[in-house]
Amino acid sequence: MLECLLERNQDLRSLQSGDTHSRTKLKSTPHTRREAFNRYIQLLYNPALQISIPDEDPFDLHAAFFPPKPPQLRPLTPPTLREGFFPNWSLARKPDATHTQEGVPSLPPTASLGFVPNSVLVRQIWPDEVLQNTVPSTPWTLRDEHTHRIEKRKGDTKDQCLYQEDDDEFSTTSIIHLIETSPETNSPTPPPHVTPPPEEHSREKPKYTLKPLKPLPPIKITKPLTPPKPAPPTVEHTPTPPLPHFLKQFLQEEWFHCMYPDPRCIPESLTLTEFCAQLLDFLKRCVMDQKLCVLKAIITLHTHNSLNNTHTIIHSLLDTLRNCLHKDMSDMEQRFAVELLNFLVCVNPHSYDITVEILILLADKELRLQGVAVCMLQALGVDEAQQWLRPQLESWDLEAHEHSEPRRCLRELAHDWLNSWTAKYKIHKSAGKKCAHLSLVISPSEILRYFCWVQKEAEIKPAAESRGRRDTVLLDTQPYRCGGRFIVWARQTP
Repeated sequence: MLECLLERNQDLRSLQSGDTHSRTKLKSTPHTRREAFNRYIQLLYNPALQISIPDEDPFDLHAAFFPPKPPQLRPLTPPTLREGFFPNWSLARKPDATHTQEGVPSLPPTASLGFVPNSVLVRQIWPDEVLQNTVPSTPWTLRDEHTHRIEKRKGDTKDQCLYQEDDDEFSTTSIIHLIETSPETNSPTPPPHVTPPPEEHSREKPKYTLKPLKPLPPIKITKPLTPPKPAPPTVEHTPTPPLPHFLKQFLQEEWFHCMYPDPRCIPESLTLTEFCAQLLDFLKRCVMDQKLCVLKAIITLHTHNSLNNTHTIIHSLLDTLRNCLHKDMSDMEQRFAVELLNFLVCVNPHSYDITVEILILLADKELRLQGVAVCMLQALGVDEAQQWLRPQLESWDLEAHEHSEPRRCLRELAHDWLNSWTAKYKIHKSAGKKCAHLSLVISPSEILRYFCWVQKEAEIKPAAESRGRRDTVLLDTQPYRCGGRFIVWARQTP
């Protein structure tokens, strides 16, 4: 029983210390999943390096152009070898014979009185020696032979100039004998002068021998040190004015930096209408990669903010759409045209100008956007445009290609056609009414639906009157006519 309690206590301690883990897997919670995902993201995507460039350049330009000169080292001289304090052991002498003679008592040994200097020890072992060939303390003079030669050389130099190089080092092979002379003794008489035999003219030496001059040492020109440039004056950074709240969502966009290279130039009084006008102007001159981003910014501003200049925005975007339509459109240009037209239809679906542009897309085969035009007409409520409206517009394409500007001709044809059918629709609505109170606004989608209904009625042949029954009346059942077309018995009609 005690062993079981001890084992259970030991298991509890191991669990508390973390040595033993639970066998059952812990359930994941939103907190653990979020922490695991954050750690996984940190392993994949390291944060970008934040490199800060100081305002002042710490690089010392003066030190780079004018580095300090290295210190001049003293010339190296070989070390002089000196002997130690004690002379060479080969110069030591044996003691005199008097110390070893018989009958001469040797000196009794005496106790040392203390430290014996080295100089005393040297004198006892190596007695004083008289060195030979040493320079005497008395002043010395040369022999008479040498003085005679010197005087002779002085006489010869009057006619000849001979240049001889003096040896810097003393020649150890030549031996000069020095003779002691006392100041009391007089110098002996010089010997008789011996004239040398005349030399041959062929062996005559030149009177002058030129010695090559030694090259002068190079002159070191030290450049004067230029004074260090004064530090540039510190530019006081003016604080940037606070930006309007609707601009903060576009600060990281590339097109925003193209519009405003310096954010400090943005005035504080910039309104939403002025910024939208600047976006519309920038949309006409920017590249195609930036057009989609700028259009999305305009859509964002229109969605989250109530713009008062909707008519100006539609007119400017229609001009942009007309300029970007051509027969050699790329995929990016087609996508931009579709997005722009979708935005225009959402903003004002009852606009005649927008409907005219949709009809041009449906009529022009070179733009390859007929399917997009059919989808937009179906969104406006014209469901039978593919069956009845498209065949009618094919004749426009043939007529427009005969003109120099086919797209402009298509636009004029679409305007005229839409105006003519608007007049027909008004006449149809006012037929059979004593007081014609027509609606002030007629949407183009109603006119297109009316045209499709007329084309459908022209194709359907009226049902043949029944020949066996003479007592029947054929009534109109179409919604665009005055009454319903029902077949009823004549005797049953009121």
